[in-house]
Amino acid sequence: MSEKRICKYCGVELPEDIPHGLRECHLYAVARIVELERQTRPIEDALNKRIAELEEKQRWIPVSEGLPEDLQSIIVFTKDRKTYIIRFLELYGREGFGSLSDIVTHWMPLPELPEGQE
Repeated sequence: MSEKRICKYCGVELPEDIPHGLRECHLYAVARIVELERQTRPIEDALNKRIAELEEKQRWIPVSEGLPEDLQSIIVFTKDRKTYIIRFLELYGREGFGSLSDIVTHWMPLPELPEGQE
């Protein structure tokens, strides 16, 4: 019975009849990386899709692109580079009130509350 051969580079048990050295380890590692990337691609794609959804949900929306719903609580970014949390009330356009875009450049919805909080 012959002794097991273990590669000193990668730790793989080697059959007696297969030559193995640094080059073979490199080729084995590259093949393994390619296989792992192939297996994890669907997971990575799903995670990237979810990240994009979350980023879209919490992005700053230019006032020129649209306004929030009436009575929606939002975060606003003003022309003087300040942020406020406000409840939007669609008063712009009515006599005596200016446009929201006179003061605010961007807005975003408030994030969701932590679970179990009301």
